[in-house]
Amino acid sequence: MWYLILAIIVVVMYVRTLNYGYCIDDFDVAKSSVNKESPKSFWVRAYLSWQGICYKNPRLGHTITFILHLTNSLLVYYAFGQTWIAFLTALLFAIHPAGTQGSVWMSGKGYSTATLFTLLMYAFPLAGGLFHYFAFTYGGFSATFAPLIFIATPFWWMIIAIPILWMIKRKRINTALSAKWEITPELTKKVSFIRLILYFKTLGYYTWLAIFPMKLGAYHTYLYTYGLSKEETKGWHKPDLCALLGVITFSLFVYCLIFYRLNPITLGLAWYVILISQWCNFPVTLQQAIGERYLSLPLIGAMYALVNAVYLIPEPITRTIILTAFITFYAIRLNLHIPSYRNVYFQIDHNLINFPDCYAVFTWKGQEEKNRGAFFTALEAWFQGWKMRKIDFRLNNNISVLLAQVGQLDQALDFLKIAEANIPKDQMEEGMAHINNQRNIIMSIKNKQNLKNNIILPRGRR
Repeated sequence: MWYLILAIIVVVMYVRTLNYGYCIDDFDVAKSSVNKESPKSFWVRAYLSWQGICYKNPRLGHTITFILHLTNSLLVYYAFGQTWIAFLTALLFAIHPAGTQGSVWMSGKGYSTATLFTLLMYAFPLAGGLFHYFAFTYGGFSATFAPLIFIATPFWWMIIAIPILWMIKRKRINTALSAKWEITPELTKKVSFIRLILYFKTLGYYTWLAIFPMKLGAYHTYLYTYGLSKEETKGWHKPDLCALLGVITFSLFVYCLIFYRLNPITLGLAWYVILISQWCNFPVTLQQAIGERYLSLPLIGAMYALVNAVYLIPEPITRTIILTAFITFYAIRLNLHIPSYRNVYFQIDHNLINFPDCYAVFTWKGQEEKNRGAFFTALEAWFQGWKMRKIDFRLNNNISVLLAQVGQLDQALDFLKIAEANIPKDQMEEGMAHINNQRNIIMSIKNKQNLKNNIILPRGRR
C-alpha cells in the first residue's frame, strides 16, 4: 500500500513535466541532434535520450526523467527497510524541491541514474560492486565515492570497490579530469589550507538548502564569482554563517561515526556528508561552485537523518507537527518551483525572482533575447548585469558586439576596451584574438561610414 501511495504522490506532483520543453544544456544536445537520423527502434531512442546523447523529442526525455525519479522514490522506501521512517524518508526525498534538477531537468538524468544504482548497491550489498560500476558508467562522477556510505554499516568492506573502479575506469576518469582541468580558472586550481574554509562554507550552504530550500535556481549568487578575480576569491575565503553550519554538520557526523557508528542518524549523515563533499570546492574547484543537481544523491541521507532526528523527540504530537510542517513546506515549494522547467524563459524569470542580484542570470537572459532577435531587450539585460559587475569580460564583450550591430560604434569600442582590460589571465590568448577580431570589424564599419560621408553629391541640373 505504501508503494502505491508514494507512486500516486510522485505522479500527482510531476506528471505535468511530461509536456515541458528544453532548458539550458538540453538545447545544446537538441541542436546537435537535428541532423542526426532518428533510430527506428524505440529502445535505442530511449537509450540515447537517457544518456543525453540525442534529443529528438522532449516528451521522451521527460518521461525517462519522470520514471527515474519515481523508481528512486520507491527504492528509497525499499532500501531503508520498508518501515514508517523509510516511508517518510522516501516521501520527503520524492517531493524535495532542491532535487528538481535531477527529477525534472532532462540534462540532470545522469544524477538520477547514479542515485538509482547507488540505491540498488545499498539494497543488495553483495552485488554492490556491480551496481557501483553501473552507477559510474551510466550516471557519471556523482556516485564515484558512493561505497563510502557503507562505513556506517556492517558492510564497511565495500569501500574497496572505489579503488577497483578507479583502476577499471582510470582512462575515462583521467580524460574527464584533464578536460576539466584545462578549462578551470587558475585561481580555483590552487590548493591551500584556506580552502578548508571554502569546504565548510559550501557544506553549510548545501545543508541549509537541503533542510530549508527557500531560494532555488540554475545559478546561485553564493560563491558564483569565486575564482573570477583575486579580490573576489579572497572575499569568499572569509568565514560566515554557512561556514559555521558546515562545521557543525561535519562535527556532528564525525561525533556520530565515532560513538554511534551503526546508528540510523550516522548512516544518514554518512550518505549526506560523504556524497556532497566531492562538490564542496576542496581541494580544488573543477565544477560550478553551487549546483542543486549535486544534491540529488546526498538528499537521501539528509532526509533519513532528519526523520530519525525528529523521532528522537519523545512526544508523538510534536513529532507529527514537525514532520507535517516539513512535508507541507516541501510540497508547496515544489509545486511553485516545477513550472520553472517549462522552458528556458520560465527558468530565467524564476531565477531572476530568486536571485535578482546574480549578474550571471542577466548574462543568460541577454543571450536568449539576442538569439530570438530582440537586440535592445538583450542590451537592457546585459546592462543590468553590467551594473552589478562592471569588470566582467564576457558582459563587456557581449555589450560591445551588440552595440556595434545596432550602429553605436564609438560606445562599442569603449566597452571593448573595458573587456580587453579584464580578460582572465588563463584566457588571455583566446581573449585577445577575439578582441582584435571584434575591433577590426568595428573599424571596418567605421571606415565604410566615413567613405560614405566623403562622397560629393552632384548639384545643379543633370
